[in-house]
Amino acid sequence: MADGNPVEPVTVNGLPAALVPVADHFADQGDDRRTWYLGAQFADGPLFLFQAPDTLSREDVLAMAEQVTCTP
Repeated sequence: MADGNPVEPVTVNGLPAALVPVADHFADQGDDRRTWYLGAQFADGPLFLFQAPDTLSREDVLAMAEQVTCTP
């Protein structure tokens, strides 16, 4: 997914995670919109992928990821 894009190590809920902005290939040509992808893990083990538009800031994406829950 990163395909040459910079992967930033971050922390979500105290655990290591990875954040990367990826070019939005569905946007009109000439449009340099990007999509945030965040790979993180819940404390009890399951992994999750969080996707958000670049209209959100890096801080917004991390704050929203902190709110994600998993109900078995």
